[in-house]
Amino acid sequence: MAVAAVAAGAATVATPVTTPAAAAAAPQLVAAYGFDDGAGTTAVDASGNGLTGTVAGATWTGAGAFGGALSFDGAGSRVVVPGDSRFDLAAGFTLAAWVRPESLDGWRTVLLRERGDGLAYGLYASSDRYGPDVAVNTGDTDTNLPGDDPLPVGAWSHLAATYDPAVGLVVYVNGTAVAESPRSGAVNLDGVGDLSIGGNTVWGEYFDGLIDEVRIWNGPLTPAEVKANVEVSVAAAPGFRPQVSQPPRGSRVGGTVYLQATRGYQTPTAVQFLLDGAPLGAPVTWRLGQGYVMDWQANTAAPGWHVLAARAFYGDGTSLDSGPYSVEVAAPRPGLLGAWGFNEPIGRAYDYSGNGNHLALNDAMQTPGEVRTGLTKHGEVGSATVADKPVLSPGGALTVSAWVRPNANLDGTQPLVVKRVWTGPIEYGLFATTDSAGLTGVITTDAGTFTVTGGDLTIGDAAHVSLTYDGAALRLFVKYTEVGSVPAHGTVIDGTGALSMLSAPGDGKVDLYLGVIDSVRVYNRALTAEELAGDNTPA
Repeated sequence: MAVAAVAAGAATVATPVTTPAAAAAAPQLVAAYGFDDGAGTTAVDASGNGLTGTVAGATWTGAGAFGGALSFDGAGSRVVVPGDSRFDLAAGFTLAAWVRPESLDGWRTVLLRERGDGLAYGLYASSDRYGPDVAVNTGDTDTNLPGDDPLPVGAWSHLAATYDPAVGLVVYVNGTAVAESPRSGAVNLDGVGDLSIGGNTVWGEYFDGLIDEVRIWNGPLTPAEVKANVEVSVAAAPGFRPQVSQPPRGSRVGGTVYLQATRGYQTPTAVQFLLDGAPLGAPVTWRLGQGYVMDWQANTAAPGWHVLAARAFYGDGTSLDSGPYSVEVAAPRPGLLGAWGFNEPIGRAYDYSGNGNHLALNDAMQTPGEVRTGLTKHGEVGSATVADKPVLSPGGALTVSAWVRPNANLDGTQPLVVKRVWTGPIEYGLFATTDSAGLTGVITTDAGTFTVTGGDLTIGDAAHVSLTYDGAALRLFVKYTEVGSVPAHGTVIDGTGALSMLSAPGDGKVDLYLGVIDSVRVYNRALTAEELAGDNTPA
């Protein structure tokens, strides 16, 4: 292979590369070749996209990693898939295959998207540095990332590579990351042509050995998803594939989590949710207007990345799994009393803290929020409440935080998060106001009522707002910057008022907040500005 540039900083790594926790669109399977056809010159694409390949010189064998495979002679045999726009993976990719090489001298192509006299992207079983290699062209030159150690000859290995323009390249062997390197930029697709498996005609680099279970995704899988696919064979026949649709892929979760799977063009009798390959509860059946849903107590799983999946069961006794779908279970947060992200269907608002403080939504409606989905009032009414519980009484310290986006003039005092009996004292509350300050915070302790004002809120702009109390001072923060403080002392009263959002009982009336609220949290300790800045994601 003619290499114009080799990525600097390629290094062997001992642990999988982590990915951002922010939600992202799930990569879609573009093509999948299980090579179970057994005869003829056609390699069927099991993804359902119809990207059929033509077998040129390779021979069929039943000795694959899973079922059948193709044997390549290293001298010109390959599978050719005509160029298609679905192979235009400008925004990143995942390439994967099982390989059993018979020789590893020089460049041995597993798959490659040809581009004139070069490549757009490619996966190699070996390179001039001997280890497996991924290549991508993001301009005028190719960037290659080789692994340090060669694959074993005469034995099966699972080889995969990902490219994320925001992160870089990663090479995996048997589900473990063996090399990574930063790289940015869209994949160069100028003059792209065929996808070639087992060889390429640009430099005449051909694979010698067996290839099986070739898969291509139109984005980077997470390390957990790459590992999960190692032992999952390509489905030879297209059919219903359930899709995990909630929680969002790549999200951080905790407490009670709403799981949802949608159906495809065949109707299963039931769907079983899986966590890291093991069943989660019992299979669920279709619910009108929701699909296949269940509640998962995420904190029963260890903190860290996990793989969710959904298995569809059919009336004829067969079943089919979805692709893996990773989420991160958050580690317990010290002092967290309640956390709400409003990502469930309308009528539900689960407490992510694990304390069971689920909200009742009263004419409140979901709307696009700052993190994912927020909550706003419906017409002239709307609230979210949870009845008083001992766990919601913070004692001698407190933090109340939320993302807010006012969508109308802040007329009067508008409640964001308030705990109060109808006409009794405010136990603690955070308000948006029309006074000279944009925020007001109130607590009542056994020493009296304390009020702090400060900050500024702009109509239509999102801001992270917080109220903290550490036993000595009551403070307000906007976008993690302190905007007001007053001395305060005592223990916050342990009242019987409900915790309310969007609206709250006032003196003989109900006040309403005219805007969106998202990612609300209550702690029994005072978070610092640095902690607040790191506490702005779901769960």
